[in-house]
Amino acid sequence: MAGRIAHVARGVGYRVGNSFRGVRRWIRRGYRRWDNDVLITKPDPECPYTGHPEHGPDDQCFGHMVVTHWRRPLLRDMFRDPLRKLRLRTPVDRMTLDEVLRLRSPDGYRIRTPEQILRLRPVRRGRGHPVWEPKADPRFERARPWVYLAGLHEEYGVPLEVRALKHLGGRNAGVRRVEAAKRGAGRAGVKIRAWTI
Repeated sequence: MAGRIAHVARGVGYRVGNSFRGVRRWIRRGYRRWDNDVLITKPDPECPYTGHPEHGPDDQCFGHMVVTHWRRPLLRDMFRDPLRKLRLRTPVDRMTLDEVLRLRSPDGYRIRTPEQILRLRPVRRGRGHPVWEPKADPRFERARPWVYLAGLHEEYGVPLEVRALKHLGGRNAGVRRVEAAKRGAGRAGVKIRAWTI
């Protein structure tokens, strides 16, 4: 199944496929590639991660990539805020990274960062890698988040693949996301395979 990209079955929560358990399950089933959806948190002017590689050269927080499918994970994917500070309809792009990372589902799933996925032992050992699917956020149409992601892939020695839904977020928005990913990888000097579906 080296050529096929694993994806959760209809009716299964997307939190399953975007999780550590999901990655391990795909590898056990013989898949070498799997779909991981990404969104970006809100820019945080008081971001505690000073000097974070996701920040630009001016160290301004652009937002942080997180591995989740739904823009409103509390509403659509059963996540809950243990501190009960976030409303059910709060979108990822209105949450800080810390707010997103504290979310939990009743069945034990959490939202992760791309770096956490790439650090998994089977990924580091070359048994498979994610195919990132950016969701509808105009920031994915700029090179900046992709420079960061390409750098992570180079650091961990993992192939970089990106696929985007062609019209998600507007006419040809997926094409713009793929082109931005290619520009970002080019700036980082990293080979990329990117396409629209």
